[in-house]
Amino acid sequence: MTLFAALVVSRAVVGGFLPAVPSGAQALMADNTVASERSSGMAIISAASGVGLVVGPALGGILALQGLIWPLVLTTALCFAAFFVALVALPQAPPRPQLKPDPVNPLDPALWPWLVAGLITMCSIVTVQISAGFYFQDQLELSNEQTGPMLAVALTLVGVALFLTQIVQVKFLKLSSRLMILAGVPMWIVALLILLLTVSAPTYYLAYALMGIGAGLLLPGFMSGASLAVPPQRQGAVAGLTAAMQGIGAIIAPLASTLLYEHNQSLPFWCIMALLAAVWMLFLLRRPMTYVEPSPVVGVEAQS
Repeated sequence: MTLFAALVVSRAVVGGFLPAVPSGAQALMADNTVASERSSGMAIISAASGVGLVVGPALGGILALQGLIWPLVLTTALCFAAFFVALVALPQAPPRPQLKPDPVNPLDPALWPWLVAGLITMCSIVTVQISAGFYFQDQLELSNEQTGPMLAVALTLVGVALFLTQIVQVKFLKLSSRLMILAGVPMWIVALLILLLTVSAPTYYLAYALMGIGAGLLLPGFMSGASLAVPPQRQGAVAGLTAAMQGIGAIIAPLASTLLYEHNQSLPFWCIMALLAAVWMLFLLRRPMTYVEPSPVVGVEAQS
């Protein structure tokens, strides 16, 4: 019970402080990119996450063969390494006027569509992660021993596809934030239809690869769109809001998806498909506004 209590407390501490990392990364990227490069800049952050999604499970699996404590030791060492990198290598924030900026309103017409897109994206990703193992096992009639390796391959495909998509976005596509949302959602809908309408391991792998491509567009899309919706001095605040949307999704999705799965195995996937379709229609019919820096007012001398 002592070990269990320590694990619960440590997970709570991680949950309390972890959102500072993506929030700080997004705000730093916003400080060092112009508006036309913002979506590509955010894609670099997501690409780094994609690498972590591929390398992390692989290292954890290898170390776990030597004992379950070793993946936790590696995690601790990596956190210390990240701390010293941030301390030594990250640039200082640019100087700004010492004025108290207006607070960020999540219901601002320019901002709330991006936050909704982020919430639905995270709910979709977590739902698939939570339900996939059960779904694979039930649909393909797999044993526990067979399910684990298959799920590992599927999730690795997600990470690889996510990483490659964002490299292509940074180097070649350079899509706007809105176009990334409009392109990413159909990838997810096609992937979910493949999961629901087929019953085979190869098609499930294809579905997860398409989800990786979709996530590689949706994640930087909503982050960069939210960043462009607020003035430069509020980048930290809006990055906190985007991280909060992801956190809310990570809370809602596990509970909702498992309850829906108990009722019907395909219901979680139909629900997230409907939510994604609603997001797609929102961005198709509505062009979200971006913040425009006001022009300086030039005084005019009165003529006598």
